[in-house]
Amino acid sequence: MTNLEELQKQSEEMLENYKVWKKNSLYLYDIVVTSALKWPSLTCQWLPAEKEKNNYIEKQLLLGTHTSGKESDSVMQYEATFPKPKQKVTEEKEPEKPKFGFMGSNASKKNDKKDDEAFTTSKLQPLKKLAHPTEVNRARYNPFIPTQVATKVTDGSILLFDLEQGIRLDTRLIGHTTEGYGLSWSPVERGLLGSVADDGLACFWNTGNCTQGDNEPMFKLKTDTILEDLAFSAKDPNVCVIVGDDKKIRILDLRSRQVQMEIVGHEKEVNCVTYSPHDPYLFATGSSDENGKLWDVRSMKTELHILESHTDEIWGIQWNPTFDNVLATFGNDKKVMVWDLNRIGFEQSYEEANDGPPELLFVHSGHTSKISDMSWNPTAEFPWLIASVASDNIIQMWQVARNIRELGLEDDDFNKPVPEHELE
Repeated sequence: MTNLEELQKQSEEMLENYKVWKKNSLYLYDIVVTSALKWPSLTCQWLPAEKEKNNYIEKQLLLGTHTSGKESDSVMQYEATFPKPKQKVTEEKEPEKPKFGFMGSNASKKNDKKDDEAFTTSKLQPLKKLAHPTEVNRARYNPFIPTQVATKVTDGSILLFDLEQGIRLDTRLIGHTTEGYGLSWSPVERGLLGSVADDGLACFWNTGNCTQGDNEPMFKLKTDTILEDLAFSAKDPNVCVIVGDDKKIRILDLRSRQVQMEIVGHEKEVNCVTYSPHDPYLFATGSSDENGKLWDVRSMKTELHILESHTDEIWGIQWNPTFDNVLATFGNDKKVMVWDLNRIGFEQSYEEANDGPPELLFVHSGHTSKISDMSWNPTAEFPWLIASVASDNIIQMWQVARNIRELGLEDDDFNKPVPEHELE
């Protein structure tokens, strides 16, 4: 079989899988909305702003354009509208145990009757458009000032925007010599912003002390590899995890500004990292070796657990901001996978085991192109809502069906503190 024939076969299989997914989406989701953007976005993040209006919830999304020079690029603020969730009705019997497959579940209507309104009246529309000098490699809002947004430019610099006023601030953060994608605000240290790039540098700024014009970082960490991502601890203001193409995980102490621990964590490049918002010690990584891994920062000799099901490189990983046992990964296989850590070690039938490990709660198969970014909604009204964007201009906003997602949430064994005597 020639390369052309192989590509054609893969394309036909992908189209057939998408048709099956679309046909079954009513049974798999409480919400699923697909919209075509004018230009693809490399970045995606729900903003915490939310308001109720006429039994609808209005939410906001932060995106950016990637026009490849065909048009001026922009930071985009969108408004997404959803019907207000109806009060949960307690069911007398347990929901049917899902059967995991590429679709995520064979949920039935009798277990969870869908509100068709969520499928037909949800919508996405542009709210603000702010000029950006190049494609937006990444955009992230400041958790202490959610209307303040940092963006990564292709020359390695970082810009700041004020969404409320609809302006770009006259502040430019410099320090990188090449572009990159890793960008993160500290959730505990006000104004602390970190960035990593292809130049092997990790740069840190206190944006509260930045002035107009160019601002050098308050300190840099130099490595000899391409750095892909970083994540701050949500509990300890002095801990930051950095990952890169040398397969290594670095634990940085922000007080001493030194790497306190450095290990080879994967067999291939480590592309992404997320720190648990709920636990001071837990974080997770994703790699080109197709695996995600869970780690305890106190005991890094080996991982706590391996998340196995992707069939290609993992490009992103994010912990759910509401539930401490739930996280999501996305990869080059065009899948977003939702994991329930409480289900680790659950017994499975032979058929279930063939479809994936017990902790694999759901597989979102709605994308037909490479996924660029995803985001969990941070508010309590829609704690399971995910937005994901792909290279074909498609953005999808979706929420796993209730009878699927409720399985395993009652247990919390995984997130109980590890006894000190069990740590090496």
